[in-house]
Amino acid sequence: MLQLRQVITALKRVVTMKTIKRQALLPYSAKQMFELVDDINKYPEFLPNCAGATEVERSDNQVIATLAVSKGGFEKQFTTKNTNTPYSRIDMELVDGPFKQLTGLWSFTSLDEQACKIELEVSFEFSNMLTSMAFSSIFNHLAESFVEAFSNRAKQVYG
Repeated sequence: MLQLRQVITALKRVVTMKTIKRQALLPYSAKQMFELVDDINKYPEFLPNCAGATEVERSDNQVIATLAVSKGGFEKQFTTKNTNTPYSRIDMELVDGPFKQLTGLWSFTSLDEQACKIELEVSFEFSNMLTSMAFSSIFNHLAESFVEAFSNRAKQVYG
């Protein structure tokens, strides 16, 4: 009975809400970094485990986008609605996908004309235990590597 209780407790930890926060100080303008993050169609070129990215719809300050995440033969897609405040923030919320909840915020703080601080906060909870067990580590890795991947992308694009 004790082992069953321990297994259930461990499984509940897998399904619970997780929050990942990352930040970096970069020698690029807030505008440059905002534009990189907003260029969703290019994500598969440089984001780890990103198998596809499609802008479904774009209006003045909103983008509906679908990302495909893949690793070891497993692939899942999710769609977010991104609300853009040009050059300062991008708010993300779940539209569809294997999550019970997914929210995120990119913020871009100008330090001077050629430097900024970027911050990413992503909170997510998978919709069920099996999906969580299969994709939790993949999505954790993706979310944790975003800031580094965009920093490296900025070096490629802007020098």
